Amino acid sequence: MSEERLKVLEMVANGVISAEEGVRLLEALGAAERRGPVQGASMPGPGQGMHGHPGHRGKINVELPLPSLKIPRINLGGLGDMYVELKHNLGEVARTGYSRLKSTKAGKYLELHDYEVEGPGAEGVEHCNLKMELQAASLKLKAGDVDTPLISIKARKVQEQPVLITTFQDGQAEAALRHGLGRCGIELSPQPSYSLVLQSAASDASLDLSALRIEDMLLENNAGSVKMQLGSGCERVLLRIRNNAGDVQVKVPHDFAVRVIGRENLSANNFEKYGLKLDEEGAASEDWGTNPRQVEIQLDQNVAHFSLSWRKVEEQAQTA
Repeated sequence: MSEERLKVLEMVANGVISAEEGVRLLEALGAAERRGPVQGASMPGPGQGMHGHPGHRGKINVELPLPSLKIPRINLGGLGDMYVELKHNLGEVARTGYSRLKSTKAGKYLELHDYEVEGPGAEGVEHCNLKMELQAASLKLKAGDVDTPLISIKARKVQEQPVLITTFQDGQAEAALRHGLGRCGIELSPQPSYSLVLQSAASDASLDLSALRIEDMLLENNAGSVKMQLGSGCERVLLRIRNNAGDVQVKVPHDFAVRVIGRENLSANNFEKYGLKLDEEGAASEDWGTNPRQVEIQLDQNVAHFSLSWRKVEEQAQTA
């Protein structure tokens, strides 16, 4: 090995130049050697950078008699082969590990699918009891059109297909829906009336019930966010809310009377701002005893948040 090449390797080892700079310099020296002796080639002295200054890391300056000399593509030699082999081995390990993980119980959470599930037709169904169980999911529920089946479900990017079980007898339907991780959109037929049960665990639910006839609903919310809009399909609606460390927002039509009964101190929720007056049993609007259109909210909550969108707050917002 020539003295120049030894100096280049020594400079790389001492950190005077980078490995890439060393490779370029070695290639340049090799090209020059193939063309004849190099005249005027200079190497930095000990302790000097590439421009003669200690510690300066700049570009390599090699004076060659051929002004049109082109530096060839860097050939890493054995190092390049090592890189290719390492890349291949890492890819093989990753594929093998992924294949093994898919075969375990946890592997099913790696595959996402889209599902569409439809229940029976709504013809002849007068009333439906629907129970929904959601875990860490995103739910949007609304009314479909007159041709919509009793229940129509579209799940997107989910690990498991939603499970729907329905039975029908004498105009009464029973339905149960279980849905895990992922997004889910549900459309209900507007023809029958409904009694709903929603068990929500860390889910984000948007319930547009304005075009549905909801007679009563039980909401069990645990660390989830639920937005609900009631409609005028039924004159009397019973809404039971068990809210534990979650957020529940309820919107009630303006022409309904409202009454809230709760286990906790209702004054803490400041129900007066909604136009409700506190009494011994809860808080109610002035027309509760005279208005036939009523929504009763039975509120049982712990460290949670509840808000009501109704008359007074919205009227103040409109006049502001």
